[in-house]
Amino acid sequence: MHGKKWVLVAVFLIGGIVLTSVGLKALLTGKKLEREGKTTVATIVSRDSRPLYKKQLAYYLTLGFETEAKEKITQEIMVLHPEFARTEGRPNVTIHYLPSDPNVIMLDPIEIRWGQIVTGSIFALFGAVLLVIFVRNPKHGNGPPITQEERIEHARETAADSAVKIVQQLKPLTVSQHEYEMADPSRFRHLDLAFYNDTQKFLESSGFGHLEDVENVTLRNSANNPNTFIRVMLGANGTIMADIYQFKPSAVKRLLGMKEFKVLDLETQFSNGCFVCTNNAETAGALSQPTEVDSLNMAAVTPFSTLLDAHRKRVELFSQSTGVPPLRLQTVSDVRKAQDALQCLKAAHRQKTGLTRTEIANLGGGQAGTKEVDMAFEAILKEHGKHPPKK
Repeated sequence: MHGKKWVLVAVFLIGGIVLTSVGLKALLTGKKLEREGKTTVATIVSRDSRPLYKKQLAYYLTLGFETEAKEKITQEIMVLHPEFARTEGRPNVTIHYLPSDPNVIMLDPIEIRWGQIVTGSIFALFGAVLLVIFVRNPKHGNGPPITQEERIEHARETAADSAVKIVQQLKPLTVSQHEYEMADPSRFRHLDLAFYNDTQKFLESSGFGHLEDVENVTLRNSANNPNTFIRVMLGANGTIMADIYQFKPSAVKRLLGMKEFKVLDLETQFSNGCFVCTNNAETAGALSQPTEVDSLNMAAVTPFSTLLDAHRKRVELFSQSTGVPPLRLQTVSDVRKAQDALQCLKAAHRQKTGLTRTEIANLGGGQAGTKEVDMAFEAILKEHGKHPPKK
């Protein structure tokens, strides 16, 4: 424990200082560009994503432009994922640069990233508090070794608490028909509305048309309100439905490690009642789907052009292998009926299977068959008012 507590202090203290420094540097650069910068249109030479840490990726744009002094510049800059996704399929982008140093570039609009400064300050402050506590009381945090029995009892208590939350969150998945109402995007200013608009433009360039913006009232009234809306579109030939949405946890939840997701979900219904679905909601793959739903959950960073190509190929393959054609939808009513049918299939499947040991392991990052997963499974069954199966 001695080593671990000092590692914890170092992670919070050093990480916080670095994050704050990066945020302050970006703040000062942004302010300087606002005062002295020039605006121009840059050509997107290349887009790239590279491994940063574990499954995290860093995103880069290589931009080419000409300054007012007729100087040709080619520069690579690191951008956030929303900015990277916004450039998908675009040949150029508006930038700001410093005439005194044209290699200093920011995308338009200039966004001051207060989140980095605030988060870094909180981390550094927390690390400093821990440092003071551990220096004044070196024995703090050094308790007696935890026995195996105590570990198991702690895991059982944790499983019981988690079971209540999981069952509450799963309730909407067992509802056969969700209720929707029209949504005004201006009510959702905490979301990246540019992501919605840019994704809509990309789909429109591929023959899709915008049908409506809706909010899922069933989810809004649940214990896990996502506070988001869905932009619904339909392909030119009526066989592909598209749902665009963003899930953005609160700032507190993001600090605790909960990630935000920007999703494009493509769905095709066939005349035999089956569906082919393709999306970049990677974590949704943790839950099984009914046999009538052939779902592919691609990585969150998958380019939407790749996603659309993959879906079209999967639809064609499904039709060829089954001899069943996709249904051609025409109206908003047609799309709502199709999505109601899809939800009905998913709800019936979840009502029948509940949450399996494998799914619990997938959601928790554990391994099926372990004591912790078994206890979580039993706690969830108990919360449902059932009994665990006899071995």
